[in-house]
Amino acid sequence: MKKSGVFSQIFKDEIYYIGILFLLSALNLKYSIVMSLALCVVIAAMFIHMYLRRKKRLHSVSEYIESLTFDMDNVSKSLLFNVPFPMVILRPDGSIVWNNSLMGEVTGKEDMFEENISDYIKDMDKIIKGHSENASLYDIKINGKFYNVKINKVKEDSLLIIYFIDVTDYEKLKEEYLQKHIVSMLITVDNYDEVMQNADEAQRPQIAAKLDTIITHYITEAGGVIKKLEKDKYSAQIFKSALNNFEKNKFQILEEIREAAKEGKMPPTLSIGIGEGGQTPYECDQFASAALDMALGRGGDQVVIKHLGGFRYFGGKTKEVEKRTRVKARVMAHALRELIRQYENIIIMGHKHIDADALGSAVGIAAAVRIRGKNAKIVLGTYDETAKRMLQRFDKSALHQKLFITKQDAIDMANDKTLVIICDTHKESLVECPEILSTCGAIVVIDHHRRSADFIENIALLYHETYASSTSEMVTEIIQYIDEKFSLTSLEAEALYLGIMVDTKNFVFKTGTRTFEAAAYLKRMGADTISVKQMTQSDIKDFVTRAEIIKSAQIYKENIAIAKTSDVDSVIVAQAADELLNISGIEASFVLTESPQGVNISGRSLGNINVQMILERLGGGGHMTVAGAQIENESINTVFEKLKEAIDDYFTQSQ
Repeated sequence: MKKSGVFSQIFKDEIYYIGILFLLSALNLKYSIVMSLALCVVIAAMFIHMYLRRKKRLHSVSEYIESLTFDMDNVSKSLLFNVPFPMVILRPDGSIVWNNSLMGEVTGKEDMFEENISDYIKDMDKIIKGHSENASLYDIKINGKFYNVKINKVKEDSLLIIYFIDVTDYEKLKEEYLQKHIVSMLITVDNYDEVMQNADEAQRPQIAAKLDTIITHYITEAGGVIKKLEKDKYSAQIFKSALNNFEKNKFQILEEIREAAKEGKMPPTLSIGIGEGGQTPYECDQFASAALDMALGRGGDQVVIKHLGGFRYFGGKTKEVEKRTRVKARVMAHALRELIRQYENIIIMGHKHIDADALGSAVGIAAAVRIRGKNAKIVLGTYDETAKRMLQRFDKSALHQKLFITKQDAIDMANDKTLVIICDTHKESLVECPEILSTCGAIVVIDHHRRSADFIENIALLYHETYASSTSEMVTEIIQYIDEKFSLTSLEAEALYLGIMVDTKNFVFKTGTRTFEAAAYLKRMGADTISVKQMTQSDIKDFVTRAEIIKSAQIYKENIAIAKTSDVDSVIVAQAADELLNISGIEASFVLTESPQGVNISGRSLGNINVQMILERLGGGGHMTVAGAQIENESINTVFEKLKEAIDDYFTQSQ
């Protein structure tokens, strides 16, 4: 320690006392010089004594600190070599400088000097690159064991000291705890009444007993508890571990239940809604209810699992079952009539880039509003070629001159006295003017697409029937109950007829008895089928474009045709996808078209392949036989590869 340091230690408290003594000695000179000199000698002796004593003490402290530093260095070295968990020292590039023996047991090699840690531990390079300057903690699995990885950086040498703390027992305990979480299930037989009606009288008790036995055994065998709520509805609770087993087996009960009534004329199907991950049993039950609604909205015969992160889907391979009762259409018509009476303004809109079905159903609802003595407005943005031809006819109609408005007009008009009726979509992201959903007084949704997660919230009235061929068919049924004196104009009837015809591909796909009943009603209202057919015709240029798309198609997995094109009208793309199904051996087709907004996919199927489930993996949706997707900020080649991956994934899960 420096001399100045010694004096700095001395001249703290003591300096004040010595100063006082010197002051007293100076005052004493007036009375006795000898006494003053003696006092000065004593003071000097005290000062020297204090200095020497302090210096000795500081020297002792310095020796102690040096000794302690040496001891700590030995302790650090001892800890480094004898730390009770795996440890390794790395350079920033991942090369190993040193590792202890426990680390060797983890990797299976004792000495790894100058080797790269990533050669032994997967993804370790990503952890090294992603760690912060401060100590970071990561979770990693190595050879079946779980570790907390803690990284410290030695700034002087730019080395990384990495500790691997074994938390396998904790993770096993955590997993065991999670597997004991309660999962809620709601089970319903989709077509119970239809199955019983189509079965012989003597077979009905047997079928009912089989259904009860299969469903009850499926739950109780997994250690769960089940309660029958109604003849076709059940409530159950199981552990999360049982749900994992169900998922591994892809809910085999869906297949088993279809085999339960072979002797009957119609196989039964199940819809199951499952809620997991809720904070309380009540929340899990709410999740299960929402999941069941989703399963039924997607056509039934499937399992939907709702959790905090969204939904998971299983099944959904069979076609929707057409309901033969029109009670629901009548109930919906009466409810819609009441809502129309309550609100001053009525705004109708379909999905973005409106097509024939969205336009026809919107026109039909507008006609229903008119017959109730009020005026409705249809929000119109972009539209496809078929819708354009229909709109050109409306431009010439005096009755419909002020029927269509722009998006901005709708925003200016919407308030809490406005009723918004949405046709042919239930996804908030797809509606023509989503801005007015938060400002209007009430929302009505009429749609036939299979339900997706992006569902519009706070709906006052929902008419959602996935078995219907089109929204135009559903609206045609509704308007027959709106008013006894209701009458469509021939132009309105043709708009609805066009919507049905386009969505069914000339009454081929998803066509049931009620589809023809709706078409017959529209024919009675004055729909000219020849005029409607003319609106679906294409010119020679479109015909050639469609032929070129078909010519460019590639065959994937022997029975799937995929074609690519650029900036082609969506109608032509859809027609090309339909035409590809006419090729022998092709059961599903996809046409990709590139536009300034991204890549659009049009999918079609004969029914054996669910194109909706495939395109849902790419953010799309639709029906089992007709589906689509819109992908932004991706090239068409990238989307092409992603589509093939989605197809592979679909077949993997279907096996």
